[in-house]
Amino acid sequence: YETVNGFSGNLTTNSFDAAYECWGDAVVANRRAFVARPKMTSRDNGSIIKENPDRIMYSEVGRFDTFPVFNYIDIGTNDGDEFTAVASLADRLLCFKRNKLYVINISSGSDTSWYLETEHEGYGVDWPASIAKTENGVVFCNKTGVYFYASTGQVSSLSERIRNDYQSFYKSGDSWPYGLTQLGYAPKYKHIVIMQDASGSDAANNNAYIFDMETNSWTYMLDFFTSQKTYSNFTVDWNNELIVGYDTNGSVSQLQKYNSASAAVTNQIAKTKDIDFGEPGRLKKVYKVYATYKSNADQATPLEFAVDGKASFSDFATGSNVAPAGGDSGDLDANSMVWDVATFTADSVQTCQSIQLKFNPPDSGTFEVNDISIEYRPLYKRVS
Repeated sequence: YETVNGFSGNLTTNSFDAAYECWGDAVVANRRAFVARPKMTSRDNGSIIKENPDRIMYSEVGRFDTFPVFNYIDIGTNDGDEFTAVASLADRLLCFKRNKLYVINISSGSDTSWYLETEHEGYGVDWPASIAKTENGVVFCNKTGVYFYASTGQVSSLSERIRNDYQSFYKSGDSWPYGLTQLGYAPKYKHIVIMQDASGSDAANNNAYIFDMETNSWTYMLDFFTSQKTYSNFTVDWNNELIVGYDTNGSVSQLQKYNSASAAVTNQIAKTKDIDFGEPGRLKKVYKVYATYKSNADQATPLEFAVDGKASFSDFATGSNVAPAGGDSGDLDANSMVWDVATFTADSVQTCQSIQLKFNPPDSGTFEVNDISIEYRPLYKRVS
């Protein structure tokens, strides 16, 4: 028996088939199954179910349901933390605790040749729903930000530009599974979608952040998900569509598919970062703003601005300073949803260190912005 199977026939158990035996997360890599925080019958007493939140177990080669009790990876034991998720990328196994990421090289067919390649403090996750795999790496989120583990082995932050807003957006719980905020990847659109609260416990927490991996831009979406619904984790279907389900009365009753197409919604704005033109210590005069846009309705003074990081917004121009001028219902003309260039001329020239722009269309309809250009002149005068 031992010659054929590689382990003794006297083991109390070698699988997860007894009542209450389970694991927290699992992944298949290099013809083995790896499971995090297993709960398994004790080898010392077959009547005791023992949970090991500090352990990663792995199956025999090609036998994904066979887990001898001695098949476990001995890393980060007794450090006061616990494993929450596992993922794989090429020949690496990514083992997440709440506060740390361990990267193990599992390229060898023999488990005795595996080794800890790197460890990253502060890059843990709260639960498996915080992780998604992309074409070029693994993306994950935690309470400090959104990160990308590339096939080169480097970890980079995707959320530096939204750090403060994101950290107040993120939600976590007090017991396993600790996460409430979850993440998914839509390969069809190259978008990362972050749901604020999958538990549905708060009607105000149905918002989302969306990151476009092609433009490296963030969008904050209000009321993006149905309020007060308990959501499943994200997954990708056969057609590379990102889907998610939510339940009613304890059973999944609705599946939703992510679609990046424009739609008419309320309370949406498009806000830029605080733009200092690469010279934060110098004053500038700002004259005009040009925007390539689409709109199916006239919009009355849709562009607002704030200067010097104050985030106190005012209309950039009156209707007489907007081209193309709208009809009776607004200052910016509708254009039958074809691209046009809008010109906003300031009522008075703004002298500032930096400027932030916000598109806040007051009228209902669909409004899209493709690009923004600013006409300005730097002053040879430093900020005092």
